[in-house]
Amino acid sequence: MPGPAWDPLRNRVDPTGYMAKLLAAMPHANYFYQGSTAIGGTTVDGLNVAAFRWTQRLNGTSGAAGQGGTAPDTINRKQINLKIDHNFNAKHRLSGSWTLQHDSNDENPSNWPGGFLGNSLRHPQVLTVSFTSTLSPVLVNEARYGLSIQYYEVNPPWLLNKDAGAYLLQGGKSASGATYPVAYTPGAGNFSFGNTLINNNSTYTGQNAPLYDYADTVSYTKGKHAFRTGIDLRFARSSGWNVGAGVVPSASGGAGGNPSPLANQLAGLPNELANNRTNAANMLYLLSGSVNTASTPYWISSLADSKNGTWQDYTTQLRRTRDQVYNEWSAFFKDDWKATPALTFNLGVRYEFYGAPYLRGGYTASIVGQGSGLFGVNRPSATANPFNNWLLAPGNVYLSGYGPNASAATALQCTNNGAAQNPLLPAPSCDPSLLTALQYVGPGSDHPNQHWFGMTGTMWHRLSGSHGNFPGLEPEKPRYGRGSA
Repeated sequence: MPGPAWDPLRNRVDPTGYMAKLLAAMPHANYFYQGSTAIGGTTVDGLNVAAFRWTQRLNGTSGAAGQGGTAPDTINRKQINLKIDHNFNAKHRLSGSWTLQHDSNDENPSNWPGGFLGNSLRHPQVLTVSFTSTLSPVLVNEARYGLSIQYYEVNPPWLLNKDAGAYLLQGGKSASGATYPVAYTPGAGNFSFGNTLINNNSTYTGQNAPLYDYADTVSYTKGKHAFRTGIDLRFARSSGWNVGAGVVPSASGGAGGNPSPLANQLAGLPNELANNRTNAANMLYLLSGSVNTASTPYWISSLADSKNGTWQDYTTQLRRTRDQVYNEWSAFFKDDWKATPALTFNLGVRYEFYGAPYLRGGYTASIVGQGSGLFGVNRPSATANPFNNWLLAPGNVYLSGYGPNASAATALQCTNNGAAQNPLLPAPSCDPSLLTALQYVGPGSDHPNQHWFGMTGTMWHRLSGSHGNFPGLEPEKPRYGRGSA
């Protein structure tokens, strides 16, 4: 029909060639069943609607069963077991064992045949070594070392096959100067095609969690006493990564802020049904490569990022990683005293230390004032009894930062020191439970010798579910408050 384009913003096929490449790979219909059976919620009548059916063959089991190794009979599994026992002489003996397992399976499958696959890998291993020395008839020393590693990773297809990366759009430049790859789902409505030759919503996660154990036990016998003493050191580390909602920047097809006129009644097509007009607009969004929305995840990886205002993304850190450290140790001394042939006393003492876990990079958080900080801005000094004025209304909590001379940075805050403004107004509406100040702690932070989970700032905050929630925080109901401690 001669005349101007019905949609002046989409008057030709996608000029980049991406849609042409995708349409060339699109499978043709091969199922024309005529009946009332619905496939995917749509009735295939062989005239207006046809379907494509195919059998997807995967190596192993995809999904949680394959990623977690809970279905060993359906994934590729190899295991190596090694055991060593060696007597150096009559006094010294070495023994050890090592188990290494390798699991693999296809992961992040596409919806179209001929698509690209990601994978899931697991490499758990356990190593134990002991060295026993009989130093004398009454003195024996046993040294032990243990290592347990839980490792797995789930990868998207474009990290394994460069040809899969060709189906990622090339977006704009990041702050680092790198080009953003974009997982694009073109079209809308009945003409939306996601996870075509690559899975745009691929899982990209993993963990490397070693546990180191060092122990030594000394046994000494003297007369009726059998003494034993020892120490056990355990160092747990965990490095986990999860890029979050979307592995790479993503975009979806659609109208964006400019709906196609084809979706409305046109003078040139006066009798078109509403459903047909919607389908025509959605097909135009597909063919023209129209973009509806685009987004990319950002994150901070350390306290230094927070201080410097630095945001990490897929182009600066391929993985959003959190490194957790946890240390513990124990020591004991015992005496089996055979007081008489019929009476034996088992006497001993044991001490155990469990360190607070923390995140590397100064990214752990704790309440300012430690335990005293739980009482919020209403609390007295750090050395005073926090129950003296606990939850009194109005107590010693006052409103400050008001009046013509108040600055925006300190406006309308709750305080207990009286330094901000005089006179102070009692603020009985200030809830001390909402005014607990928080800070970053641990190695790499401004408070390297303090450890406890929390979050800094004047706002209760929530960590992403992949790294856990801080104690005392309600993950679904973030609380807000302003205050000074």
